[in-house]
Amino acid sequence: MSEYPKQDKKVIMCIANNIRITGNINIVGRSTFKHLEDSDPDIVMYDTCIEGGKDHRTLLVSKSQIYWIDPIDDTGEKQNMEKWKQVKLKLTNDQEITGEVDIAGFIRVSDYFLAYSKRFYEIYECSIDDKKYDLLFVSSDRVLWKEPIE
Repeated sequence: MSEYPKQDKKVIMCIANNIRITGNINIVGRSTFKHLEDSDPDIVMYDTCIEGGKDHRTLLVSKSQIYWIDPIDDTGEKQNMEKWKQVKLKLTNDQEITGEVDIAGFIRVSDYFLAYSKRFYEIYECSIDDKKYDLLFVSSDRVLWKEPIE
């Protein structure tokens, strides 16, 4: 029997009740974003630790319960030729995320959000309260409102 190919990516997920889970996901052959956008309803995490100290070897986390994902070692480098706009998102868990989205191919920020209404938004150079992130993948299902910042 052959070995299953693996390429682990360490992430932190914020899920329902603001619980944070740290662990690895296998993204072999694709980006973290493509992994989130596939049709699987769950994300399989390995070598996980749930906030508060409970360790698990393997967890299946329902995508419908995810607020955001921090790809810990991803630099989130933005392309210089894109069209970046500042936005603020209010999530159903009462968190506010301020950062930048790439609206290349769209005239307005609202056009971008309408076109990608059932996906994870890529928010760059962002913050939640005073904590800074290079990149967060934010579930569109958990966003109450979106505000362009001019």
